[in-house]
Amino acid sequence: DYRVVIQDDAKHGFTNPDADAHKGHGLDIGYDRQADQRSWADLQAFLKDIFGQG
Repeated sequence: DYRVVIQDDAKHGFTNPDADAHKGHGLDIGYDRQADQRSWADLQAFLKDIFGQG
């Protein structure tokens, strides 16, 4: 089994609060607080599914 989660409209570095500081270097990068929180919740749920509750 596999699972693919797409954070629509999230850019590279979306989990890094400092990512916006690199926009001036011509990089398509940026922090997205909502996508960061969703991805963290998704990861925690995924790990719980695999390993169960500690």
